Amino acid sequence: MAELGFQDVKLPSRGALYGDKIPDGVVQVRKLGATEEAQLLSSGAQGLDRIDVVLKNCVKLPGDFKHDELLMTDRMALMLAMRTATFGPSYSFDYRCRYCNAMQRTNPPINIIEDLEETTPDSIHLKMEEQGDRDWTLREPITVELPDEKVSITFRFLRGKDESRIVKRASRMMMQSVDGSDPSYLFRFAVQIVTIGGEEKDIGQKELFIRKLSATDLARFRIAVEDNEPGIDLRVYPACRSCGAANEMMMPFTAEFFRPSRL
Repeated sequence: MAELGFQDVKLPSRGALYGDKIPDGVVQVRKLGATEEAQLLSSGAQGLDRIDVVLKNCVKLPGDFKHDELLMTDRMALMLAMRTATFGPSYSFDYRCRYCNAMQRTNPPINIIEDLEETTPDSIHLKMEEQGDRDWTLREPITVELPDEKVSITFRFLRGKDESRIVKRASRMMMQSVDGSDPSYLFRFAVQIVTIGGEEKDIGQKELFIRKLSATDLARFRIAVEDNEPGIDLRVYPACRSCGAANEMMMPFTAEFFRPSRL
């Protein structure tokens, strides 16, 4: 029986935030096997736990670097790389046109390699140079000024281990709340904060701080994260065959992603 081979893949971060532990951001990825497909489709475990198992099976990291220390954006890129290595870059899904309300299936399919834009430290540096910041470099923590609160905060990017914490917190909050809002949305920002006004705070203080922010300050925080974080932009623009309009949306992860009906 043929053994599933590994191939080199470059992380969007290029390893810049991992010291020298992942040189140039190169890791190795292999195709999903039947065992991993069964794990992804299993209903007996949490979705995040299933993804963690598959990443550990199909992604080789240098030395003793742990999978949950990867940036969440790098982990997402690896899921896309595994899917592409296994089934190819073509991915179709159903969606409802936001303009004419017609149900559609992407045609042509989304091409994961060509249609999703990768943001790397080099591409962010070029963007920052165009905005006048020639000294930008990818580093943590990052400082952002909040105009309404009149305070500066520093923040870092989320890692895989943060996602587990956020999911557990969201599950607990959903059982306690009936307001219908996303219980993880604000908590994610709180987890990213390193200091507030130059002072370290505990997670309860950080969450209270986030909840009291104006929408303007929260947007300033969110945009700073988006502007500085390497990763894969999951926005896609399928054209509706009924009305011709281009629909901007985040690429959904349907059953077709890891179990395509056609190859």
